[in-house]
Amino acid sequence: MSEKQRVEWIDIAKGIGMLLVIVGHTMTTPIRYANKVNYDIYSLIYFFHMPLMFYLSGRTFGMFMNRNIEYTPQMWFKKKWHTLMTPFVVYAVLVYFIFTVGNMVPGLASVLTKEGYGRQSVTHWLVGMITMQGDDLYCIHLWFIYALFLMNIFSYFTTKYIKNNHKVVLFVISYAFLCLRILFLDINYWGIINLFMKCYFWFVFGTYVDISKLVKTWIGRIWTVVGCAYAWFFINNYGGYRDEIQSWCIPVVFGKGVFVSDVLLEVFKDVADIGIMIGVISIAGCLRGIVKRFFVYTGKNSYGIYLFHQPFFASGCGAILYSVVGLPVTIAIFITFALCYIVPIVIMKLLDTKYLSFLKPFLLGTPRKNRV
Repeated sequence: MSEKQRVEWIDIAKGIGMLLVIVGHTMTTPIRYANKVNYDIYSLIYFFHMPLMFYLSGRTFGMFMNRNIEYTPQMWFKKKWHTLMTPFVVYAVLVYFIFTVGNMVPGLASVLTKEGYGRQSVTHWLVGMITMQGDDLYCIHLWFIYALFLMNIFSYFTTKYIKNNHKVVLFVISYAFLCLRILFLDINYWGIINLFMKCYFWFVFGTYVDISKLVKTWIGRIWTVVGCAYAWFFINNYGGYRDEIQSWCIPVVFGKGVFVSDVLLEVFKDVADIGIMIGVISIAGCLRGIVKRFFVYTGKNSYGIYLFHQPFFASGCGAILYSVVGLPVTIAIFITFALCYIVPIVIMKLLDTKYLSFLKPFLLGTPRKNRV
């Protein structure tokens, strides 16, 4: 597969993944609990969509590193800080300002507080932005960018200073993170550390493994079917399934009553995730015409769409339309989804104009000239 073709399938897969991210964010708590279909869709998306997005980010990282081996540590850190952390910080400040003003409006303040966006002190907000501990909704929306920055830096320096067997070292470290997180961390407290440990394996997996080579092979097709079947079974039978696994595993307890079987379940899920990702990449290769162009465009602009669709149009709009205005759940989802997609595109188009291009380095982490 040529480089051009590989980039295209990555763009299409990113577009599919971004679409799933928007749908997942659209289904806020009241919407996903409105009926079983909504909850099952939400559960299926969250079963595999973040492994998919980190896998694709790892693919991009690996390809970029191969083409830019001359980058020094200082150059790499500066580049990633500018493209990832500058928009993260600017957006966090913007969100804090908007919600602070919103909480000064009596009627709106009660809605924001109910949805988890009540007024915060500057100190609480700063701690939440740096650590992402607990359930700080002001800053948690861009955790992917924060975690991606840490993964890029950690992987770059590891591969730079461990000349031999750095692939093995990173795989061992990344999967150890995944297992240790399950066994020892209070996942509701450790914030960005928990999120990094949870997803880093997929970034490393994407860096070194090209699963697109399994597309159209009998192994890939079987793996996809098994992965999808496991996801469906897991989502519909998680409680009983977990109890059954624990009944025939040695109940060795670590920390706060976590069983070794939780690690085994994680292994099963990881294998299933790979199968589903093979399926997504297979779909990416089958798309044609306007549908293909739509997903290519979405994939190429996925960063901006991710930045600008949360929390105002996804969590905020969906909750207000369904819980406050009282629109039927289907209509609320459709309107929210449309806003989550269209508004970020409009914002990016405006940032490409000569009047607002000076904001691009701060809001998108890209130069003032048009993005390529």
